[in-house]
Amino acid sequence: MERRKVLLVSALLGVFALAVGGVILVANKSENVTSTSNTPYQLYIEAHPEYTKNEADWLQDLINGQLVDPKTFVVTFNSNGGSAVQYQVVREGEKATKPNNPTRKGYTFNEWTYNGSPWIFYGYSVTENITLYATWNIVNYKLNYDLNGGDESETNPSSYTVNSEFSLKSPTKTGYSFEGWFDDDGNNVEKIVAGTTGNINLKAHWLANENLLDISSNDINKGTVEILSGSGYTDENISIQANALDTFAFRGWYNENNELISKSNPFNFVMPPSSVKYHAEFDGLRQLSLSISDPNKGSVNGSGTKIIGDNIEISCEVQSGIFKGWFDDDDNLVSSFTDYEFVMPEEDYHLTAKFYDVSEEADYNYKVQHGIIPMFNDDFSKVTYGMYPQSVVDDTELESSLNELLSSSEPNEYGYYSLDGEFYINRIVTIYNFERYSSVTDYPKCFDNGEEMLSGSIKWFKVEPIEWHVLGKQNGNYTLVSSRVLEKTSFDNHGGSRIIGTKTIYENNYAYSSVREWLNTSFANKLFFLNTGDNYKVVETEVDNSAKTTGAEANIYACDNTIDKIYFPSVSDTELIKAKIGSCASLTSDYLRASGTFYNYQTMPYCGEYWTRSPDSDPSYNDHVKRVSEKGQIGRCSASLVHNVRPCVTLRII
Repeated sequence: MERRKVLLVSALLGVFALAVGGVILVANKSENVTSTSNTPYQLYIEAHPEYTKNEADWLQDLINGQLVDPKTFVVTFNSNGGSAVQYQVVREGEKATKPNNPTRKGYTFNEWTYNGSPWIFYGYSVTENITLYATWNIVNYKLNYDLNGGDESETNPSSYTVNSEFSLKSPTKTGYSFEGWFDDDGNNVEKIVAGTTGNINLKAHWLANENLLDISSNDINKGTVEILSGSGYTDENISIQANALDTFAFRGWYNENNELISKSNPFNFVMPPSSVKYHAEFDGLRQLSLSISDPNKGSVNGSGTKIIGDNIEISCEVQSGIFKGWFDDDDNLVSSFTDYEFVMPEEDYHLTAKFYDVSEEADYNYKVQHGIIPMFNDDFSKVTYGMYPQSVVDDTELESSLNELLSSSEPNEYGYYSLDGEFYINRIVTIYNFERYSSVTDYPKCFDNGEEMLSGSIKWFKVEPIEWHVLGKQNGNYTLVSSRVLEKTSFDNHGGSRIIGTKTIYENNYAYSSVREWLNTSFANKLFFLNTGDNYKVVETEVDNSAKTTGAEANIYACDNTIDKIYFPSVSDTELIKAKIGSCASLTSDYLRASGTFYNYQTMPYCGEYWTRSPDSDPSYNDHVKRVSEKGQIGRCSASLVHNVRPCVTLRII
């Protein structure tokens, strides 16, 4: 019996196998069970720490078949293209251990799933053999482009993934050839291939094109040219030089359109991305001599050797007396300004700065004081010219003398009376909407001198030089607008639309308006009644009446351009007025306020409304014209109403 147990134990030990932590442990039957350091009992205890019996009892339980090993299951990990993960053997009902995240090029690990749902390692127990699948998030990498001065005619992608594959498009740069895209390591990158990862910075490299650099002389008998440095590559520093021969001088570098490019010599410039063709112009030298009629009254500056065709600036510094002007050798007045600019003629040139004689000064002063000759302020932003009634007479003795004229003399055709070389006009004072002001206790005095205006009274007004703001100057022509509104009238008095030829003329048509005819006849004559002969400086001007001047992109009522002596400002002109003098609001004169015109008496004291020549652009308002309010704001009103006149004029002044 004992022998049979020994044989059974030996047989059992020979085939004993334990599953420990997913690893199959086998005790070889040829090993000496009692002498081995890793006996089946020890292996079993390691695998089953809950078993507490000794080795002899364990052996007895083994013989009796009382050792029951719990069920185990295999958890397999499918990394879905990522790095390998070791499987796990897990006892039934226990939890698998979350392994370290696998890795995959171009992806970030998301989670392990089972049957399409996330596997919660700390929450789910293993009850069968299972396979967990890795899910991944693909990485979008940035592509950063430095065009290096170029332009992308076709847009390259701004990002890519490990699976992307595409060729990079070439940018363009005027004057350069594209060399390629280069990464931060200096590698030429032509395409993104599948398997590429990481953010990539790409910079465009360019090769400058060689352009035509052509320089010449306008006359090799007057001077030569040479290239000092440079070949013509785009953005290359170029230096060219002109060499004048004796008795000639370099005038400047000119392009193919004969436009002056530079007077520098040598001329240094950066080569543009196109051909350059410059020619140097040389011209003869001439003498400019200046003299002064009375050296005790001033000095002259600007004489010397000059180049034919150059712009010349000369000046006369006045120390005393009254400057009369610059005169040529034939005693012709060439400029009435102390500072004079002109083009050097082909011959030697002599000018004399002349002053008024004492006997002439009285006549000169009279002409200045009566607007007969233009008189600018120091910075040439204003000028006085022409005459119109403006200030109220507040001298009682003068009023008495003027009243006597009513019975002893007749006014001129403009209604002016002359006394001691001055001109005056009287009128019955009318206040606009008088009853409106009667209850206003803080109503300001109506005349500029502080005298209150009394409706129904008869007042005298002085005819004075008109002050104008200078809006622009070109070739001796000065465009002006009056500082104050001077008169009032309706825009059109035809009483509605008319048919002229086959065209319907509406009341807002400046070209056919009654006010345009009045401006250029009786009103112009009254403004400049003393300006005759050489003292008449008004020139006819082509007036732009296009839609763009009316403050609208399109205007069906915009009329044809006109040729005028006197004209209203347009809406676009009011923007110029505002830019020049800070506001397009305009003061009324004493004379105009006494005529019953409307003016602001609160926020903009003494400022009045005035017409523009621009028709309203709303198709439903064919009888409305734009006007400037007393606050300087653009509005519209009926052409039949009466508003103030702020004239514009162009003077030719040498």
